[in-house]
Amino acid sequence: MAYPRSSMQKLCKRHAATATHRKIRPDGAPLRAEQPSIRELLEEKRKKRESGEQDKSRKAFGIRDLVRARSAGFKSEISKLTNDQYREVPIRERLREHFGSESTNQLLKSTLESQELQDNLKTQGASRDPANEDDIEGQDFSTAGLLEAVDHSFVVPLNQGDLVEYWPDAGERKTAIILSKPSTNTGKRYIIVTERGQIDYANPNRFRFVLQEFYTQSKINTDELLQQDDAALIPFRKAIKKFKEASSAFSTQNARLLNNIYDHLPQSLKRTSSIVSSVDICRKLFGETTQAQLHATFEALMRSRKHFLPDSTLHMSVPLFSTRDPKEIETLERVSLWTRKSSPEFTNFIDRARKIAAFGMRITTELSGTLRAVDSKIKFTKDDTLFINFMVKACLERVDRPETELYTTIVSTIVKALQFFPDQKADRSMVYASLKKLGILAPWDSNLRRLEAAALPGQGTSRQADQYLKYEKSHFAHNQVEDLTQLGLADQSESIRHDFGQMPVYAIDGAGASELDDGISIDGKWLHIHIADPSSFIRYGSKLADIAAFRQATVYAVDRNYPMLPSPLTMKHFSLGCSSANPAMTTSMLIGDQGQVEEVRIRPSVVRNIKRTTYEEVDQSVFALTSRSHIISELSVNWDSSSRHESYTRSDLTPLSHQDILNIKDIHYLLQSVRKQRILEGMIDFYNTDHQTRIQPDKLPDVKLDYTEPTFYAGRPGIETASISQSLSYSRNLVQEAAILTNGTIARYAAERQIPLIYRIMQFQLNASERAKVHAFRDQQGRVRLEDMQDLIHKLGAAHMSLEPGPADLLGLPHGYTHATSPLRRYVDMIAQWQIQSYLLKRPYEVDLKSVLPLLIRRGKAMKRVDSAASRHWLLQLLHQKMERGEEMRFDATVRANNPRLHHPSDAIIKSLSQRCLIRRHPTDPEMVVGSIVTVSVEELDLMDNVIYARRIDLPETPKS
Repeated sequence: MAYPRSSMQKLCKRHAATATHRKIRPDGAPLRAEQPSIRELLEEKRKKRESGEQDKSRKAFGIRDLVRARSAGFKSEISKLTNDQYREVPIRERLREHFGSESTNQLLKSTLESQELQDNLKTQGASRDPANEDDIEGQDFSTAGLLEAVDHSFVVPLNQGDLVEYWPDAGERKTAIILSKPSTNTGKRYIIVTERGQIDYANPNRFRFVLQEFYTQSKINTDELLQQDDAALIPFRKAIKKFKEASSAFSTQNARLLNNIYDHLPQSLKRTSSIVSSVDICRKLFGETTQAQLHATFEALMRSRKHFLPDSTLHMSVPLFSTRDPKEIETLERVSLWTRKSSPEFTNFIDRARKIAAFGMRITTELSGTLRAVDSKIKFTKDDTLFINFMVKACLERVDRPETELYTTIVSTIVKALQFFPDQKADRSMVYASLKKLGILAPWDSNLRRLEAAALPGQGTSRQADQYLKYEKSHFAHNQVEDLTQLGLADQSESIRHDFGQMPVYAIDGAGASELDDGISIDGKWLHIHIADPSSFIRYGSKLADIAAFRQATVYAVDRNYPMLPSPLTMKHFSLGCSSANPAMTTSMLIGDQGQVEEVRIRPSVVRNIKRTTYEEVDQSVFALTSRSHIISELSVNWDSSSRHESYTRSDLTPLSHQDILNIKDIHYLLQSVRKQRILEGMIDFYNTDHQTRIQPDKLPDVKLDYTEPTFYAGRPGIETASISQSLSYSRNLVQEAAILTNGTIARYAAERQIPLIYRIMQFQLNASERAKVHAFRDQQGRVRLEDMQDLIHKLGAAHMSLEPGPADLLGLPHGYTHATSPLRRYVDMIAQWQIQSYLLKRPYEVDLKSVLPLLIRRGKAMKRVDSAASRHWLLQLLHQKMERGEEMRFDATVRANNPRLHHPSDAIIKSLSQRCLIRRHPTDPEMVVGSIVTVSVEELDLMDNVIYARRIDLPETPKS
């Protein structure tokens, strides 16, 4: 999850930054010096003031804190302090001028103790309530130190000699030492030696606990170990055994304390779900922390599934957990007891559920035609909703994480009692299907909106998300966003904006796009990339910035979008083309004859002549391509082709004149010369396929969040999906090249001027011969076929965020890359704009990137899962409807990984859909070759986890004996 950061926490971070950096030590040395609590920091500040010592951290108290102090009775006085004449005066001095020294101290105290700030801190696991706080073994369990540990938890790279603990498919925990990273022969799997002294392979997605540099790398020779007998592996087995014995002994000695960690947590962390660090808990429990102590604490938290849930980000440097909400714990205990005892509450629910399911069956079989919702006459009771919520929670548990399962193991009893699927295993898929039979989920429903990690607004999964949505609706409705000044949004860059006058700005996007981030202009050999500039109006640390930080990105889910920023605000003031004078952040680049960038100017700007057009219009009018030349394949079901999609009938599109066509051709020519330069730098591109998915009707019936009212649906939504080749659409190539050029230029600009920025690193792990082999696969445009790259694709390196500039090899950008071209829909792009803006205005940098980055990484992994689920969900719904109609679906697939085990499917990519599928092998089928293309038929769909199962149909029939 991503959490907004308060000024008080920034203050804590500055003090915590002076402490010794945490490092796990096997010799028992302290991991980190004790961190001061919030109240200790305040006391330190008070003493400095009394002694006359200058308080260098006074800027920690900003306008946000003053606004929060309105509840303390200073509303009218505070409004006076926001005038322009005070803008350059430090906050503390403004307070003293109006209230005097004593009143100032009282105001700050009131501000810090305000309920809003306490709630904000509490949401992040950072608040503290001394009156209700229990000490552990005499230790001051301050959550300030815990927050520091959380914010410094990164995904760590895995190396030779690291000790890992993981849960394979069978669910039995294993401990091992990494012998080798993934290679051509192992795919994504690591070669490990287990605690039994056996060589094995493991997927890093299974790793839950990592100790770096556990075993000296100089003692590891993988080639020799793989060729020798078990005797060569004895030292590894002994090292693991010694470690586990130490951990076990420590657990036994401290069993009472370790088995009751939750009982000793401060009340501030138990009032609601909070993020906690196993390392910090260990330090608070035992002071000095050894590897064995850390592992014992980690194991104790893993055992306490009722109270703690492991963080969704894998192999963290600091293992994180979230505490379960106390209401959830209470429900767990109650429903478990009712189910186990077959209580009247349980039997009444089962009887009612069967009657409701029978009603739903009649509705779905007797009614057809237009999609519509029908409410059940029988309602569920309040007690019934506890069982239903239990089933929903079971659906959300990760199938690839047996170690975190809690609901699934209990809910099987409920599913068996319902008897909807008596001949099938009561697993998560059956729970999911049962909820649809009960009218709780719509037939097309996705778990996407219920994922707690997604924290989508209005879905009841996140209290903070719903509070932000309520605030957004009350402050940024369409009739409330006419005047930015009334919203407190002033243009911070107004004094340095460059006016581009009537220079044409081409905003090229999909026909359904409503918020335009970017536009392109050309002036000779100067390319101007204009990016929407919300960050000059939305100050870092403001409420709107907090909302954007929490959401991180806009979620596009076909049936509904969840915008990062309030749509009425962005569409009225920030989207390009929304007014006659559009604020932008413009990157201007002089392109040389060989495609090199010779000169760069970055400046806030005003653009006035926005020419809104679409990919299809540019392809046809500029490049003489047909409207369907870029479409590889189309699939549809229940689709009315005579009905026009609302977003595809727009009136705000600008017809392209002859001069516009010439300008866009010149832009294309310059960008192609830049691409050639990237090819020379080693760029590798793929024949990528995008998907456009539409549904009918545009707006589906709302799925109720109230579980007492079952709803069933007659008819099914129409679905159409088109696979689009990027390489066959010049307009899409043009926009993509402009974005890559701009992001790469901004990254280099920032690195050369030492502007703090979040970079995106993509570094090859290829040696010279492998690099030459890859380059030989490329065509003139630098593209390679996926099937040619299967044995080397794992060596291209995974992209990751960094505070230090580094190469983006995949893009052919040796000087680095960042994200800065989509600030209306991505928070990290807003951060880039704030940093550039501070540099141009010669102001201090406000964003503490070191504390923000871990939150971005964790939230980014959650959002990646959400995006993946959203893109696959409707495709599988389409395939499911076709299967219900008895249609056979055949596709060509590229084998990505062959699993030699007969009962384990092989991994492949369906080429026309760009979707992963698992190919099941029959006993007579030969093993598949990685990179080969096979013909498959869809055999089964897992709508719960969006998995496509297929079988090969391109094999000759085996003659009958």
